[in-house]
Amino acid sequence: MKSSIVLYIAALTAAAVTASSIKTGEIKVYNEPVTKSIMKSQTAAEPPANTIDSPPIGGFVPLVALTTTDAGIEDEMTASPASSPYGNYTAPNPSEDFAIGLFDTGASVSIISYENSVLLNLFDTSHSMYPDSNYSYLTPNVMQITGANGTVDLGVTAPIGLFVQGLAAIDDQSPGSPADLSSMMGLYNLSFGVGLGYTEFDNPTAIGCPIAACYTTVIDNENRIALQRDGQTYSTPDVTIYQGWESQIPDYSTAVPLRYNPAGSTDVSYFYDMDYLMNELMYRPQVGSTLSLSYVPQQSLFFLEYVNLENNGNEATEKTQFMFDTGAQVTVIKSALAALLGLDGSNPDFEVEIKDATGGSEMAPGFYIDRLEIPIFGEWFIATNVPVVVYDIASPAGGNLDGIIGTNLFTQFNLKIYGGLLDYSNPSLEIERFYRTADIAPYYLDGVIDNKDFAAFAAAWNTTAADAGWNSRCDINQDGTVDVYDLMILTDNWLEGYLPQE
Repeated sequence: MKSSIVLYIAALTAAAVTASSIKTGEIKVYNEPVTKSIMKSQTAAEPPANTIDSPPIGGFVPLVALTTTDAGIEDEMTASPASSPYGNYTAPNPSEDFAIGLFDTGASVSIISYENSVLLNLFDTSHSMYPDSNYSYLTPNVMQITGANGTVDLGVTAPIGLFVQGLAAIDDQSPGSPADLSSMMGLYNLSFGVGLGYTEFDNPTAIGCPIAACYTTVIDNENRIALQRDGQTYSTPDVTIYQGWESQIPDYSTAVPLRYNPAGSTDVSYFYDMDYLMNELMYRPQVGSTLSLSYVPQQSLFFLEYVNLENNGNEATEKTQFMFDTGAQVTVIKSALAALLGLDGSNPDFEVEIKDATGGSEMAPGFYIDRLEIPIFGEWFIATNVPVVVYDIASPAGGNLDGIIGTNLFTQFNLKIYGGLLDYSNPSLEIERFYRTADIAPYYLDGVIDNKDFAAFAAAWNTTAADAGWNSRCDINQDGTVDVYDLMILTDNWLEGYLPQE
């Protein structure tokens, strides 16, 4: 039976994230101008830590490993947390047959590609869980998910277990060695969507908000990792999933208040199949598990309290409908806000090809706006010369989002996302900026060691602290002179922080 309920999944990404090839940062940008970085005297005081200039168009892609188990609870709709995989693995060789997917706070329900569903043995037919299904872990129901520019039908799993962890935690660094899944955390008695393999397009694998809401997730951009698997390299920030109370969770300096929208969710539950309940007097999922209020699906996601925008003297302030989405590499504003900011839709600064979780693809205009602010108690987060894509996206609360805050604004920050759902608390985002060795220019720094840094270094060559116009950033080893020893450090760090745009 096909569900009449449409599940909302933003999963807005300029990357082609597919089951067979998760490509980090594949962004097709057209007619991109040279950005107008703010260049100030390098002898001026250091800029505020939470102020960035000219962030990239496309940001990072956080990846996690995942596995599934058969752990469900009969006649119970609410998912339960577990700090390690609970139940029997669905895959015959779980330490080898695990999947890799996107950690996507913009997805109201988790989804697994057809290819990864086969890998995890979710289409097993050794027994039938339901009288009208031939599969061990699937219901006969189909749900429709909606992305930024399309829809796709997915199968609905029975209530089972879904467990995730960052790639570094499961990799013992020995090529060919089995993965260690013991640190994986997740939810059991959880229903999610799976690709059905009916069409050429295979939906991506995305671990959605239901798991992010129940745990604390640290995304460490300062320490990127690469995992070799089946001839492919997966490159990602180091992602770690923690229980909310673990003492080793880092504390970051800046707390960005978040909230759930729609408000009021108290648990993660699936919406039940009414016909099956009437005929069999038992519950089973009609659609996958989302954040819910008393078993009613809310599809709540993470939203910022306020976002301010400014361009050429035009302002759009205290906007409350901006979603925080780790599945979006780009930052987005709706067309109504673009009009308020005086942007000319017929003359964009660049164009981006948007591909979402449903396989849809569409060109969208992009612009550089003067300023984007996220008000914070203390030092505000401020980005200047900000690339934004203009695109209208439906909100889970109704109407359109004001926009999406994507990962491109946080490439120079480590992030901690506190879900808070299990503690009946508000969610939050903590950020802390890090600085790469030999990051010299521009004034606000960009986290990438490239030609801008080399030009500033060349201008300071052979100077000392006693010289006029001394640039202390170029004295990388802090010995009082900009010389060959500093040059060696610069070359050793060349292209650090660069996110390849294929």
